[in-house]
Amino acid sequence: MLRAAAVTGRRVNDELARQASGLAGPEYDDAVREAVAHQLLVQDDEHGYAFRHALLREAIYGDLLPGERTRLHARLAELLADERRLAEVPGTAAELAHHSLASHDIPGAFAASVAAGREAERLAAPAEAHRHYDLALSLWERVEDPEKLSGMGRGKLAFRSALTAADDGDIPRAVHQLRRLIAFLGEAGSDDPGLFCRASERLSYFLLDIDEDSEAIAAAEAAVALLSMEDVAPARSRAEQALAAARAADAIWVEADSLVTLGQLSEWAGRFEEAVGLFTRALQQARSATVLGVELRAAFQLARAQLESGDLVAASRTAHEGVQRAEDAGVGLAPYGYDLQYVHYLAHYQAGEWVHAQVLADGFATRVTSAAEARLSAMALFLDVARDQAAVAERRTWLQPFFITDHFTEYIGRGLLAEHALWHGDLETAVAEAEATIGASEKWEAGHRLPNVIRPAAVGLCALADQAWQARAAGDAKRASAAAEKASRLVRIAREGAAYPSRPSSVLGVDGRGWLARAEAEWRRAQGDNDPAAWQAVADAFGPVFVYETARSRYRLAEALAEAGRREEAQQELLLAVEVADRIGARPLRSALADLARRARLSERAAPRAAAGRGGAQPGGAAARSPLAGLTDREIEVLRLLAVGQSNREIGAGLFIATKTASVHVSNILAKLGAASRTEAAAIAHAQGLGPPASRNR
Repeated sequence: MLRAAAVTGRRVNDELARQASGLAGPEYDDAVREAVAHQLLVQDDEHGYAFRHALLREAIYGDLLPGERTRLHARLAELLADERRLAEVPGTAAELAHHSLASHDIPGAFAASVAAGREAERLAAPAEAHRHYDLALSLWERVEDPEKLSGMGRGKLAFRSALTAADDGDIPRAVHQLRRLIAFLGEAGSDDPGLFCRASERLSYFLLDIDEDSEAIAAAEAAVALLSMEDVAPARSRAEQALAAARAADAIWVEADSLVTLGQLSEWAGRFEEAVGLFTRALQQARSATVLGVELRAAFQLARAQLESGDLVAASRTAHEGVQRAEDAGVGLAPYGYDLQYVHYLAHYQAGEWVHAQVLADGFATRVTSAAEARLSAMALFLDVARDQAAVAERRTWLQPFFITDHFTEYIGRGLLAEHALWHGDLETAVAEAEATIGASEKWEAGHRLPNVIRPAAVGLCALADQAWQARAAGDAKRASAAAEKASRLVRIAREGAAYPSRPSSVLGVDGRGWLARAEAEWRRAQGDNDPAAWQAVADAFGPVFVYETARSRYRLAEALAEAGRREEAQQELLLAVEVADRIGARPLRSALADLARRARLSERAAPRAAAGRGGAQPGGAAARSPLAGLTDREIEVLRLLAVGQSNREIGAGLFIATKTASVHVSNILAKLGAASRTEAAAIAHAQGLGPPASRNR
């Protein structure tokens, strides 16, 4: 019995093991009872058992004679090949492939591997699907009439293998397989023009994701060459041709894909509202056509545009819905799957909703093994750096190998490590990392400055302005002049990026305008002109929606006002920045504000005044502190919903946050109120006059 169980696997299906063992019912039951009594097997679920230790199973399996092992695998394959079981029990095809291969039944292993790949795709398990398709490909030449067994040609099987690799986030593997497939199909796809065209289009798509732009263009041109279109046409003309063809063929998903492309072209031409309208239409059509790839592309472009325009609530909603669709389909690390993840995270980060942003960042792997994971881990540095968390060091260690191979990871990672060095006073490292980040940006589009150079240039300018200030304080005019000269070079880079020479009609988003204003203000500071008006322009550019960046700008504004002798205004700006830094947990910023308060002899706390708490006037007009005064704005929103009896799941849905985040907020509220239960917290809320929330769209 144990031999049959060992061949079955770590988890043992009771009925399969009984039939494979050849024992009669009573004999088998006695054997199982004895194995359980001796703690060799433990009950796993209602249908079977598991070996208590994997090593025990390996020892029994290794003790089997070769012929005995093969016969048991063959018997299990025979049992698993039952059509009803294959149709009703998930994972059966994968088990059948394993046992068929182990029993040297190559045709059976091949057919079962293809079936297992299809099943894994249906179950949203792209990594498993890719593994099964790869196994089938490796067996192709060892099988007679493989097309009949698999129901597809070798090229199509290779194509599906490549697509599932991409769905799992392994873009380099997908690119490698598609290149081999195109070579297999022959020049111009003479063996299968349709598949050649599809493979070339996907290859172009994936090459863009890994920043191999020239190769991507060549692959796209190879695909287009097979279509009955003119050889040369502007991008908008191509997109409009695709849109017309899609409508003529009633291909809704192709129409949606064309609308996304037209939206991008409109955005580059400076027609932002038109672009958002096209992205919105594309998303609606892709959803109605139930074509996930196009839906995720449209969702990402719409969420990104909403984020850049400062509509953070809409960006969060769009990205959140897209992430859910991607994760349900098992493609969270595929192109646009991980893109939507970081847009969702950035929307909460920029809005100052750092509790929820931290929950999302905690889901981004630290010990990364793929480019997609590395890109998300680099994004997590936004919070890690802004909160000065210990995770910065570990993330840096795991990200550094990807700085060599992935431009996106290098750009995000190095840019934030520059800010980390800046907060810690390591100005030389901050400048070096900022320049390396600019270098990473320049790899995307050789010969042109992109807007994404603005932020690292501004970070480098801040470090150089600090160096110039220190040099002037020490009376070192030569060093101050050198820092100012370097600053002039960096501000020119920022201005060139803002001009976007390759797309001169495009318009910078809120974040881009804010960072450009910061670059200009830092450049003036490096020249010895710390102008309050320049820092007011930075705060105005970011506006109240970009909570953290506005608080950072207020810190510099307060400093400039204090230097100008405008102490009352400096005090007001400092207090506004302190409130935000305390609320969101921005420790480096808070430390800088404390240092400024000490240096400028400003107060870090508002002067005491008689005022009502959040819950309304105190009884008898007393100035006693309201129990709700210690709650953040987000916690007040959560308490309102808790007080009307909503669960954590309902609170999360109502406030567009994860259930886990809602649970964290509730725990914090109970602790701050000293309440022993949700009921007691609700009673406190009612006693303080905290009414139900006004209805609003998520």
